[in-house]
Amino acid sequence: ETQSAPSKPKPIETICIDPGHGGEDLGAIGKSKLQEKNVTLQISLKLKKLIESRTGLRVLMTRNKDSEVSLNTRASIANNQLAQMFISIHANSSFRKSAYGSETYFVSLKATDQESLELAQKENRNLEDPGETIKNDELKMILWNMAQTEYIRESSKLAEYIQNELNELLDTRNRGVKQAPFRVLMRTAMPAVLIETAFISNSKEEKKLKSEEFLDKIAFAIYNGVSKFIYYYNNILK
Repeated sequence: ETQSAPSKPKPIETICIDPGHGGEDLGAIGKSKLQEKNVTLQISLKLKKLIESRTGLRVLMTRNKDSEVSLNTRASIANNQLAQMFISIHANSSFRKSAYGSETYFVSLKATDQESLELAQKENRNLEDPGETIKNDELKMILWNMAQTEYIRESSKLAEYIQNELNELLDTRNRGVKQAPFRVLMRTAMPAVLIETAFISNSKEEKKLKSEEFLDKIAFAIYNGVSKFIYYYNNILK
């Protein structure tokens, strides 16, 4: 088989789904005690099923049960298995109980706004690597040493496709595509996004997150965004 020109990326064959939190790391908790770690796993398993059944692509999971996985390990799983797409799934929370809607992130040292920065700082604290608080200089070094810098364009495109579909299907507030210094994204050598599907801290959205139908919609929206990105990546990207 002749090797294609280096400028043309290899077609996507492997996708890594990363259900946020797990084990003792509960993630955000809603008013009626719904835990983010359970919601993210449910959505991720639904998404895995959709991708496998409709595309036949290989899907990796950073966890497929209620277990704790460090941020470094999550990125390593994707990198070591040569995944070509990384999708981290989360549920949002805010001290403003009225905050609602979905948003999709790709990585950047500069956050879109203060809220995005605080969110990244919250997600970067991880029970398994408590010693790892990252100073800004170190962050810079990590970011520019990271292969993720090569994939910023693709990551922003993937985020855009997914966010458009969430907006289309979820009938909620479109909070848009944003950027923030998420550690789990910095360490991945492939197009990578982090999705904050809905606010578990908003009682209406927490109620929705308890419904299978809503979780199915989220998974389907992400799947649609992923398949549009695959088409773009395999056919259009030169």
